[in-house]
Amino acid sequence: MIQTLSISASGRHRAAGFTLIELLVVISIIAILLGFALPSFLPVKDTARQRKAVITAKHLELAFNEYCNQLQEWPESGAAEKTVRGSLLNKLVNTTVDGENFCFFEIGTNTVENFTDPWGNYFRVKFDDNFDGKVDLPDGATISKSVIVWTVATNAAGQVITNKSWE
Repeated sequence: MIQTLSISASGRHRAAGFTLIELLVVISIIAILLGFALPSFLPVKDTARQRKAVITAKHLELAFNEYCNQLQEWPESGAAEKTVRGSLLNKLVNTTVDGENFCFFEIGTNTVENFTDPWGNYFRVKFDDNFDGKVDLPDGATISKSVIVWTVATNAAGQVITNKSWE
């Protein structure tokens, strides 16, 4: 039986494994592939954020409607737009009327003061204060609803987007 040894040109045995150059080439290829994938990932992330904001706005709209149905008034009066935070949000989370506790909206990890959309912006709300079944939209148009909730954010592409409960 004949045994052969692998001897390199320098006369030394070559150990098994990768050289530093080979590892750097592989890492560079992975970095280039990630560079191609990242721009396609950002719109997906923005779409997920936008859907979450719209769903939360719709849930807030339902909570405000339920508050009005139960108590026959809005949590705050006035036709002007309001920011959903502080005492306004606290009325949805914890209201006591005639010794009975009501919870129209549950908050997870956020507090009443820091309840925001996925971009960190506060939700806004407008009520049908005169109960005629119409609310003025932020752009000035009128819609047949009793309450609307929305948030305005800037996506990764720098575009301003409005996440609306009424669409």
